[in-house]
Amino acid sequence: MSSLRFYVLTSNDIDTLIRQFDTLPKDQTTVVINTQDSEYEYEVIGYCERNRIEWMATDSDGTPATGKNAVLKIFLESEHDYMVHVDGDDIITPYGKNFYRAVVDTDAPDVICLYNQISFSRWDDGLLKILDERNDSRSEDFIYFPKKYVPKWRYESAKKPGSNKGVESKVRYYKRHHPHIDADKRHHWAVCAEKLTDWCHRYNDRGNSLNRMVFFSRKAAELMDYDPAIVVGEDQVQYYKLKKLAFDGELDMRVHNERPRYTYLYMQDMQSTTRSDEVNYDWRELLLEQLNKIKPDMYPEQYQLPELIPPYYEVNK
Repeated sequence: MSSLRFYVLTSNDIDTLIRQFDTLPKDQTTVVINTQDSEYEYEVIGYCERNRIEWMATDSDGTPATGKNAVLKIFLESEHDYMVHVDGDDIITPYGKNFYRAVVDTDAPDVICLYNQISFSRWDDGLLKILDERNDSRSEDFIYFPKKYVPKWRYESAKKPGSNKGVESKVRYYKRHHPHIDADKRHHWAVCAEKLTDWCHRYNDRGNSLNRMVFFSRKAAELMDYDPAIVVGEDQVQYYKLKKLAFDGELDMRVHNERPRYTYLYMQDMQSTTRSDEVNYDWRELLLEQLNKIKPDMYPEQYQLPELIPPYYEVNK
């Protein structure tokens, strides 16, 4: 029988780590500590030791890519067949815990990525209970992320020659929310953002701005290598590379519709690489440079991954 392990990557917040174990089984989870803060490392080690949770401390250069590569390495050195990757400030739901364990006992793919995800900017102890009790979690008080873009026909109409509606809209947004930023810088950010939106329309799945990858086989992990030179978007580039392998028939990669039940919660209640007090979107230009490097070897535009059929037992539990 195939085995599954949960891996939690943590770098700076003990409270978000501790709440992982409201859901995750301690004997089936490995905490990967990838931080430049030695005091935080000791704090996490102490928590794991007291709670009999397996932990590994790894070398960090401060980039998300290096932390994710550390998780892959630890997984490949283990005896397990599949892994679920959890960023330290996000959450696997109770439904998600059982969902991924059930997938392993069926026709498990090499990679599962998500669409129609959900996000929360505030955490409270009753959140998981609310999600678990609802048959349909859609609600105006929930934030859906990554956002689903406008219908393709509307997007194309806005991209007619001479149209700069997308850029103009973003410039107005930056001017309203970040008036201290130089006008030329705001315009440059807007142009880069619009180009990234165009990439997502052409190459992502189901119109989402990011299809988060959560579940991996050993075969997939051996083919992965996140680029530390990409400060933000390293997971986006890795997604495109794996999807190309899937298109070529070398991997079984599928997408899962998170609605109406959710397996993974993207939490925005703590600061991170993309959420900080200092506003700086220069990373978009670097990300575009990396995307343009892989573009010649991309799969056809609008290629969509097959849908994952949820395990029968979990859907009808």
